[in-house]
Amino acid sequence: MSFIVIVCSKCKWARGVKAASKRVKCTYCGATIDVQMARPFASADNEMDLARAVGEVNENLHKHGKKTVEVRPGPAKEQPRPKFRGEREFIIDLAQKKKEFTVDDVLQALSESRGIAVQAVDREKVMKAVNDLLMKGYMIETKYCHYRLA
Repeated sequence: MSFIVIVCSKCKWARGVKAASKRVKCTYCGATIDVQMARPFASADNEMDLARAVGEVNENLHKHGKKTVEVRPGPAKEQPRPKFRGEREFIIDLAQKKKEFTVDDVLQALSESRGIAVQAVDREKVMKAVNDLLMKGYMIETKYCHYRLA
């Protein structure tokens, strides 16, 4: 596999790519570079030589007074999405809040937390999660269809 070193036309930083690639994104400014149209500044046969060649090209470009890139903050990071809690985690949380609960309580709480109708909650999944927690000893059945943490 052969590699080449190309330079971004926008920020003037070198980057290594596979010679057979069509387009790549610049790792510094995010611009799309057409590899077939870009001028190869160096070539390499393996990734170690490629890394060395990229360093040399960048050093030569920026040492001789070529335009350097100014450090800009990246795109604003999104707030992390809340982790999706599966039925098992939700049942354990509900069991910690309530001393005793039923499957209907779980269905109601799941529908409220997800903003969907009670009928849209998959009852089979909930029952499977309850049975799994019972089998593993996390919960016990106090009376018919009434559960609590063990």
